[in-house]
Amino acid sequence: MSLKEITALEKVFLQLVDFDLVIKGSEYAKYYFILKAFAGTFTSTLPMGPLDVGQMSHLQKNTEKAESELKEKYMLKLKGAQLGHSV
Repeated sequence: MSLKEITALEKVFLQLVDFDLVIKGSEYAKYYFILKAFAGTFTSTLPMGPLDVGQMSHLQKNTEKAESELKEKYMLKLKGAQLGHSV
């Protein structure tokens, strides 16, 4: 696959998701702690501390809402594409 093809696929993907990229709280936490471990290895620090339970819960709720909205937009676009027009 060429770089041009990858770029074209990325463009289509981003348009389908309306450039709305979100991450689940659990994924955020996973990579936060991985990065934190690496930062310790390189005697560096990350700019913010770990999330407390309330912050994590809030982040997860917002993420679930955004994910639901994204799925709804995708289904509308998919339905429009199947009918032969854009939504």
